[in-house]
Amino acid sequence: MNKSIFKKFLAGSLAALVSFAASAKDFVVVGSLIEPPWKYYEYNSDLEMELLVGIDIDIFREIQRRTNLKFEYKRLEYSRALVELENNNIDILAGVTKSLSEKKALKVPSWPYIEKLPENVYHSSKKQLKTKRYQDLYSYSVGLIRSLSYDDRLDDDPLINKEYSEDGLDLFKKLVSGQIDAIIASDWEAAYFSRLLGSSDDVQVVTDFTLNDTTDRYMAYSAKLPQYIQRKIEEALDQMIEDGTLDRILDKYFKKIHPEAQAAAEPEK
Repeated sequence: MNKSIFKKFLAGSLAALVSFAASAKDFVVVGSLIEPPWKYYEYNSDLEMELLVGIDIDIFREIQRRTNLKFEYKRLEYSRALVELENNNIDILAGVTKSLSEKKALKVPSWPYIEKLPENVYHSSKKQLKTKRYQDLYSYSVGLIRSLSYDDRLDDDPLINKEYSEDGLDLFKKLVSGQIDAIIASDWEAAYFSRLLGSSDDVQVVTDFTLNDTTDRYMAYSAKLPQYIQRKIEEALDQMIEDGTLDRILDKYFKKIHPEAQAAAEPEK
């Protein structure tokens, strides 16, 4: 082979390798738990397949639009999510609480992407509870949805009769059928699962009081995720908070899962 041609071939090959390496570095694997309404699968009749949707997914898609990052979603069970992150098999988890990140020594930004998400005590309209303070929960059976952002301080309270489940819908079915007395959940979860159960009075889920603490949701990174990728994610999130995009995503889902909000927002004709 002519030396000049060989040099051009070598230069082209090296450029391709550099380009491939750069694109590979910007490829981010996101651990995807089923945590409605944050992340869940919804059947698309046009495509005849299930698609991953939810608040967190919309946030990642907007980050991808604003950066050159490419996100791939790896479906995980709750019990495997933190193990996969700690073993560097995934790059990022969304929705981790500050207390969980500190307990597991996870890398998280200094600020949450969702702040002060209220958690309330929900009960069925069929069974009115007398819960005016935290200690009143000791008299009842309480359901807790296992996720990366549930209120884990309740784990250490032996006086609460707790039932855990990763399936929030199952817990809310038990609530309205009287198998458990109450569920501690965020407003988003309660609105989402109430809609799935129906809107009639016999399955109406009502709240009693807001717990003292509210939940913040953080991004948690693996040890192998480069700093510059973390910066890109956080810069995009900062922009989304500043220009109102994040609020619009949350507003879209709140109206989607809570139709009363949409009706109230529409002007009278």
